[in-house]
Formats: sequence, structure tokens, C-alpha cells
Amino acid sequence: MNLDDAINAMREGKKVTHKYLLHTKTKSLRIIGNNYVDEEGYILNNFSVMMQLKSACFNEGWEIVENN
Repeated sequence: MNLDDAINAMREGKKVTHKYLLHTKTKSLRIIGNNYVDEEGYILNNFSVMMQLKSACFNEGWEIVENN
């Protein structure tokens, strides 16, 4: 799925991942309230996350994590 679909899925409470996230501490993302939250439940800096997601490598390749 593309980035817009991934953001919409996160807004619906789903956890999503990307092949480049799997090699980081973040592993997956979800949105709780207005905050991006990582796999371990840490609230991430929204500005930093959005700046990273604007990179072309994140435009495609998102997947929903099935075991929410």
C-alpha cells in the first residue's frame, strides 16, 4: 500500500510497517490520538516522523501488521 493508505490505516487504529522500518528500533507505527507510536509504545516526535516519511523510499511498500 502507499503512504496515504498507510496513514489512513493508522488513523483507523491499525499498526503498519515498511521494509525500511523493520531494520530499525521502530519496527512499526500506529497513531494513537494525534501521536505516532512505535512498536514498543513510545510516542515519537510527529515532525520528525513526517519528515522521514516524506522521503521517496516510503511512498510505497507499506503493510498492515496483522497481530494488532
